[in-house]
Amino acid sequence: MKKLFLNSLSITSAAAVVLVSVLSVNDAAAAGAAERSFNKAAGAEKAAQRGGKKGNPEKSFARLDTDESGTLTLDELTAQATAKAEKKFSHSDADEDGLLSFDEWVSPRATADYSDIIDDIVLCVEELKVESGDDSIIVPDPENYLTPQQKFDAIDSNSDSYLDLAEVQAKASAKAEQSFTRLDKDESGDVSLDEYTAIKQTSKATRHAIKSCIDELTVAEVFE
Repeated sequence: MKKLFLNSLSITSAAAVVLVSVLSVNDAAAAGAAERSFNKAAGAEKAAQRGGKKGNPEKSFARLDTDESGTLTLDELTAQATAKAEKKFSHSDADEDGLLSFDEWVSPRATADYSDIIDDIVLCVEELKVESGDDSIIVPDPENYLTPQQKFDAIDSNSDSYLDLAEVQAKASAKAEQSFTRLDKDESGDVSLDEYTAIKQTSKATRHAIKSCIDELTVAEVFE
């Protein structure tokens, strides 16, 4: 009887230890979730304060409007695009030889290659646009979805397998000009706040639709 009693105590103690462990894991999970929620909220607030992607379009417009004229010009967009390209170039040039190899140029974000599922992405976005009734969603052009190597080669104008600052800035300038053309809906030669805000809203809706489709398609591939 005494032995049985002691065994019962041992089992009870073990159960108590397990219970404490479970509670500790649950507490840790809850604490982790709370911390992630706090960090997310703090990040959103910080982005809003600096007028970032999650902030007020008026703030980002004001940052681009360097001459404070109330409109954006091609020169303003180009100047900031090339300055940003130079900063990124310097940061990426690990060996400081004034050239970027493919490995130096490519970033984790750029290595995402969806060229093999772009047709499915286009179809998904088209369906999502119809289902949501959101006309601001723009169906992506399959030709814009190049592999990272193809993007690198497109910038490498002299085909020497390296990028110099001039090539990187030329690409940035061309992209700025394309953006300006898309922004300047009335073809007045400058971009108003209303035009800028409208495009920002369109871009946001399009990015969200594309991301949703990519998530859906890539998750489906995992379970195939």
